[in-house]
Amino acid sequence: MRKGCHHIVIRDVFGVTGDDSVALTGLRSSVDGSVTGRMHVGDAYPAASDDIHDVIIRNVRTFVAGGHHTVRLLNHDGIKLYNISVSDVVDQSAPGPEPCGVSSSAPPTGTVGS
Repeated sequence: MRKGCHHIVIRDVFGVTGDDSVALTGLRSSVDGSVTGRMHVGDAYPAASDDIHDVIIRNVRTFVAGGHHTVRLLNHDGIKLYNISVSDVVDQSAPGPEPCGVSSSAPPTGTVGS
């Protein structure tokens, strides 16, 4: 999901991937044009509608390769993530040198507040 997404349920995600299984990515392009990319969408100027909110993520069971994550919450440049609920996430990857799992300072199950 990219900036501005809201009121969404993501559930019953299964499989094998070489990327993040579920990613909430709130990144903004720079006003001067120096930062652009596939994950930077929309206008570079801040707006309240940029926030990602009211999202439920549940029942995610994936094998993740390449040091990626089962669930990743990433925001920057003033874009807020709030009212995000994450539950029943299982990292089915084999142990190895690159950690996989939930990428966030929040616990793997619970609610991330504002």
